[in-house]
Amino acid sequence: DVSSTHTVWKHRKGIAQMASPLYYQGNVYTVQNGGRVTSFSAETGKIHYQQEKIGASGLYRASPVAANGIVYFSSERGTITAVEAGDKLRVLARNKLDERLSATPAIVDDKIYVRTDKHVWAFGQ
Repeated sequence: DVSSTHTVWKHRKGIAQMASPLYYQGNVYTVQNGGRVTSFSAETGKIHYQQEKIGASGLYRASPVAANGIVYFSSERGTITAVEAGDKLRVLARNKLDERLSATPAIVDDKIYVRTDKHVWAFGQ
């Protein structure tokens, strides 16, 4: 039942134009074009941070992914930004691939697989 009687919470601000939201460790993460990230509690809807910039501009078509306490946001310009999962925004790294990136990365075991316009990349141990 998706009627208003069963709606727990909803947000209108900080919602992504293209990328799907990510649920990870009790929080929901969204990314908007321009590299603006919002995080809120999945249970209560309480906003932890809203539309904070992660330092990688451009379009965001790829959905965020996460593993090992890190959330990854991929811009179409080819920059993957690693953010610590949690209630405060903490950028851990920014990595530029210098190729167009529209596909959502995949994470398997301790590797992240990224599809750009020209290559498939695998990063990890």
